[in-house]
Amino acid sequence: MRMRFRWYLITAVALLGPSLRAQVVDLDRIYDEHDPAQVVAHIAAEDRVKRLVSNSEQLAYTLTVDRNTPYFPGELIKLEIAITNPTSSPLEIPDPNDPLVHCFKGGVEDACHVPLAVKSTIIQPGQVITVIIDGEDKESAKRWNLEWVSPMPGKCSRRYLLGGRVEYEVGKPILEASALVPLQVFKTYQWKGMKEPRTVQKAAMIVAVQLNGEHLLFVGQDNVNTTYKVKPEKDGTFSDASMCAPWVRLDTSSSAITSLKGTADDKGRITIQYAAADGAPHALFLDETRHPAR
Repeated sequence: MRMRFRWYLITAVALLGPSLRAQVVDLDRIYDEHDPAQVVAHIAAEDRVKRLVSNSEQLAYTLTVDRNTPYFPGELIKLEIAITNPTSSPLEIPDPNDPLVHCFKGGVEDACHVPLAVKSTIIQPGQVITVIIDGEDKESAKRWNLEWVSPMPGKCSRRYLLGGRVEYEVGKPILEASALVPLQVFKTYQWKGMKEPRTVQKAAMIVAVQLNGEHLLFVGQDNVNTTYKVKPEKDGTFSDASMCAPWVRLDTSSSAITSLKGTADDKGRITIQYAAADGAPHALFLDETRHPAR
């Protein structure tokens, strides 16, 4: 159908004028290929996106993450994309700040593409556009699908839709100590077949681990039951990261952490007390978001 209309469309695009803009509204929907105006609008939009993508391929992309050492499994991540125009000409490109192109390519390539309705912007010669994805920003992180790193150790990579790639590593933490902090949060369950409902108390999980030669303290953002038991692997590896992700990095100790405990008030603010192998006692106070209080 497209080839049949092509020569007609070249003339029709000019004749339709302003009415064409009205057709380019919901461009990614299925259009009526028997309606010449809709076909004209759709093909014009496709040609526009092809031009924008072609221009974007002339740009330089630098992707960096906020750590050059291995991440804790399920740890919050921050990624920065720097887009530079190295040419001597202004280029119209898909607007990197348009949520429609906030996507990382994965195994299914056609699941991540530049949509026809994408906004565009002009990037000048030598100009740099910076986009930051911060796991702490829930809305942005959800849109990018990049709130936290994989809960499984190993090599990881991310390839931005418009260009560029970054690689990072998720480490294999060795558990030194752990504690469940009971919260004033209760949940009642009643599954099929249960005679009576069951109410359980929730807790925050705190762990001290050795990771890449460092002694680190983390707290999980998701809760577990107070009856939960932390069970490291035979070699001491902490493998329960998926239970409480995302994880917030709290502190670094100069030596292995040997004891760890915590309490929470009725607002969910947590006080952590821990001791290291050097014998020094430490205290840490977390606010309602489970970040160190300032």
